[in-house]
Amino acid sequence: MASGGSASSPDADADADALYSRATVAEHAGEFDVAFGLYLSAAQAFLHQARSLPAQREADRSKCKVNAGTCLERAERIKTSRKDALKPLVRDPFSKVWRRPFDVYGAEKILLAGPTLEPRHIHQNVVSDCSVCSAAAICLHHHRMFNSKLGLSCMHPHTPNGLPSISSDGTYTFRFFMNGSFRRVSIDDRLPFSGTGQQLSVIAILESGIVDMWPALLEKAYLKLMGGYDFPGSVLTGWIPEHIEINSSTFEREKAFRRICEGFNRGSCVLTLGTGPRATDVPHYVSALDGSQTKLLPAHSYAVLSIHEESDGRYLTILNPWNGSQNTGSEMDVCDTIRRLQIDDQDASDHLHCGDTRMSVRGAVSASANLIDVFWDEICNIFDGLYLNWDPALFKHSHEFHGSWRTRARENTPECVRHYLYLDLVSEIGEMKMARRQDHELWVLLTRHIVDKHHLGEFIALHVVQVEQDETRGDDGAVHAALDLKQKGLYTSSTHTLTRLAVTGPRARVALIASYDGPYTNVCFSVQVYCDSAELTWIDHPRKTAYERLIEGTFSSRNAGGNSTYPTFMNNPQYWLRLHSENVADQAGSVEKMRKGTVRLTVEGQRDVPFNAMLIWRSEEQSRERVFQLRSGDMIASSGPYSYGVAQTIASVTPGHYCIVVSTFEPRHRGKYTLCIESAMRMDLEDIPAEGAGMFCKTVRGAWHPGMDGGSPRFCNYDRNPMFEISAQAATVLKLRLQLTKPSAAIALNVTLFASPAGRSTADTSTASSPSFSSPLCSSGGLSPHASRVALERQIATSGAYVDGSQSPAGVVTPQTAIAPGKYVAVVSTFDPGIHAPFQLLVFSKTDIKVSLIQ
Repeated sequence: MASGGSASSPDADADADALYSRATVAEHAGEFDVAFGLYLSAAQAFLHQARSLPAQREADRSKCKVNAGTCLERAERIKTSRKDALKPLVRDPFSKVWRRPFDVYGAEKILLAGPTLEPRHIHQNVVSDCSVCSAAAICLHHHRMFNSKLGLSCMHPHTPNGLPSISSDGTYTFRFFMNGSFRRVSIDDRLPFSGTGQQLSVIAILESGIVDMWPALLEKAYLKLMGGYDFPGSVLTGWIPEHIEINSSTFEREKAFRRICEGFNRGSCVLTLGTGPRATDVPHYVSALDGSQTKLLPAHSYAVLSIHEESDGRYLTILNPWNGSQNTGSEMDVCDTIRRLQIDDQDASDHLHCGDTRMSVRGAVSASANLIDVFWDEICNIFDGLYLNWDPALFKHSHEFHGSWRTRARENTPECVRHYLYLDLVSEIGEMKMARRQDHELWVLLTRHIVDKHHLGEFIALHVVQVEQDETRGDDGAVHAALDLKQKGLYTSSTHTLTRLAVTGPRARVALIASYDGPYTNVCFSVQVYCDSAELTWIDHPRKTAYERLIEGTFSSRNAGGNSTYPTFMNNPQYWLRLHSENVADQAGSVEKMRKGTVRLTVEGQRDVPFNAMLIWRSEEQSRERVFQLRSGDMIASSGPYSYGVAQTIASVTPGHYCIVVSTFEPRHRGKYTLCIESAMRMDLEDIPAEGAGMFCKTVRGAWHPGMDGGSPRFCNYDRNPMFEISAQAATVLKLRLQLTKPSAAIALNVTLFASPAGRSTADTSTASSPSFSSPLCSSGGLSPHASRVALERQIATSGAYVDGSQSPAGVVTPQTAIAPGKYVAVVSTFDPGIHAPFQLLVFSKTDIKVSLIQ
């Protein structure tokens, strides 16, 4: 293999060729470990030659790159074929020596947060410290853009200007925000070095060869505080953290870009991008504006250094500290470095002078090897998350609350507990003269305190609820309130979760529910609230209602009916509620009947079960009957979208009869729950029995299919519908319910019960006598003109007119009917013939009966 010559370093050619020759000899001799290392060294040598050659010798440069690529291919082939036998070239990170940088580099080569330090100078040497490197980079960039000293002023000692200064005794103190408060961490300036004098921690090297210690000392202090590289919240800045999942169904890329672009460019927001874990070994690449591609590491953090919107698109400049890192000697380090050199060694000057107007905006710094310009759409397709930090100075008003979740968890058994808080918002005096209806943006941050980073299985959620208050009071003297659930409050294993809420009205009350699910008994948390246009006040002890009832229940296969679109919605737990009028005294001292009172419903359960609670008006005659379907105007209050772990609703209602329905989102959701009913009026509460309670129930499943799809009697093929023989050995009470497996507004249903010829089993009947069934819609009595499948005598019971799924998702039902011993036929039909769909028939009876399909 030939190599390109170099006028500046003639020995380099021989070195590269010699390394390649030695590698091939070692490979042929079966010394694969040696060959692997030699191929990598040869590849680096060839690429060094290519970079050393002048631009006029483009042919020689290309030849060197080809030679390097050949070496790399051989190394990767050895790695693939000898995956189990190959010994990786690794350096044990714990075999290090702690030394003072001054002793290694010399005082003249040391700076601390110097004026020429830039984010691109920060290089990552440990693959897991990407979060610390990215955090340091975005803080430094913010300082350079806005002179904010962000992330720098937290280090002591510092100059009168607030910038770090070198300590005379080598001791430094950092101020970090942790567990709801600022904490102090002290360190010395010793850093880890290898035996050859190479710095093993994050390193910042300027073009002049000067080493800036600030990133490395920052990393050391953070590791002392956290014991690892996980970077939750805003430890360096104390700002407001926000995590946006790009792959979430709720992610809106247009709104998200507008928010972060405005916030970033005015200095109120800094952010990083995160990749997710990789399920396969297939690498992911991100395409830059200039067409080049950069490999992304899985579960990695990348700092964002600029956000632009121009005529040709929207793009972000991201920093890849690992891409520009020094070689630490590990197998992955070498391979990544070589690939970077192959990509980045493309002639950047061609792009700098190609007339691209974007280059004038970013300047020559974008040509740096570890800065990449990427379109916003490409960001949304490649990365998994946006990690933002917002300046709390955006808000004039803020409050915080520190509390603890006290669980009864034993033996690492998870338990869900909640803490309820109430917050009042009052518009500033200047805004009280504005219109009554106005919006305030309220930010609520819940942070779980960390006491042991090895704790696992902990989840938190934040439910934020606005209680819209009327300025007028009802006759009961209570504030009229209607609850509006704004957030679903999903559980997360992160240490923090942020909720943004638009609060309406010059005066408003917000209920906050801080939830914890985990195996630990005493877990502390902090809640911070921010608002720019309204003053905030915690309500320590909101007024309790006069009456309260607590019910414990379980969603099982029998009563988990799902939401109202399911035919089984009627199976959900239901409770009869009667509210009595109370005597109250008005301001004049007169006693009169209470005409309205407040009722609050709260259902709590497991964190992975989405709940809903609703209050439905019922007439006195219907009050103890189950609700089979929701009708317009009957629903008084609902907790809104199904909410994981907890749901809550409140309403101001008149005395009377009501039904409480508790449901999960889907019938498959099971688990225990607790329902709390709070009322300003005296109440009676009873469980409403399930349909057919105290009766036998048989469920028969079937379908309308070709040949069994005759439709209603008017189409004269009524006997071409599924029929079931019901045999009763004794007098009993019978009730039938027919349901579609999936309700449809296009399919109307009916179920009718007929008597069968006395003393004859219809299941054994091969020929039928003239039917006694009659219908004014068809001259043949609704049956087909050919021989009938079965004889139908008088009608015993029917569900009535045909009803579709939009009118009754729960299906159609016959009234309870007393029948004598004997045989009966149930016919299930759709109004239109030719309908093919699955169904289920529920047969309720006081005594045991037999149900069989008539073939």
